[in-house]
Amino acid sequence: MSYDFKTMGHEYHAHHGPQPDGEALDNSWLTEVDKFLKGEENKLKEHKNFVNYKYEYLDKSFPSVEAVHDLFHAPLAPPAPKY
Repeated sequence: MSYDFKTMGHEYHAHHGPQPDGEALDNSWLTEVDKFLKGEENKLKEHKNFVNYKYEYLDKSFPSVEAVHDLFHAPLAPPAPKY
């Protein structure tokens, strides 16, 4: 970074340390993600950082109440022996 506290002055910015280059480079991506999370119009899928993974859910079902109960109330495994 080519600036410091003496060249910028105290009143011109909130963060007084060097800014990571990644934040400046990812600013447009983070802006699109923010719009997406807020439910606003966005161009997230058109951004260069967007990765469209080709995957398919094999099981879309939710566990039954009985299956959840059995999982939560399963007996604890015995502790491993200490050597």
